[in-house]
Amino acid sequence: MDGRGVFGRIREILAACVPPLKVHADTATLYDVGGTKAVTVAKKTVEAMYFASVAERKDATVLYFFPIYTHPKMFVGLSADLKKCLSGKSCFRFKTLEPKLLAAVRDMVNAGLSVYRKDGCV
Repeated sequence: MDGRGVFGRIREILAACVPPLKVHADTATLYDVGGTKAVTVAKKTVEAMYFASVAERKDATVLYFFPIYTHPKMFVGLSADLKKCLSGKSCFRFKTLEPKLLAAVRDMVNAGLSVYRKDGCV
């Protein structure tokens, strides 16, 4: 599967979360979604909490997934395959996306959406 296929599949997963999430960017190489309510983070109020974005890069497709950064304890049980794609604290790099890995990404995104709902970010 080429990089565009990976981008499209992850984009579909994120798009399924709209609503309640809101699209902040939608181009051929970037899809960005976030919360819909103002929240206070580190004593600063932001218009909407960032959730995730998928971006097409030259060498891979990347998924930036903020709930894993803000709520790390909720995501300690990630599959070994998904953990291998984690680069840093909240960035996942994909060159291919097999069905098992796709399902793990979907489960992770849905868990993140549940956390955002519980915290009142959407």
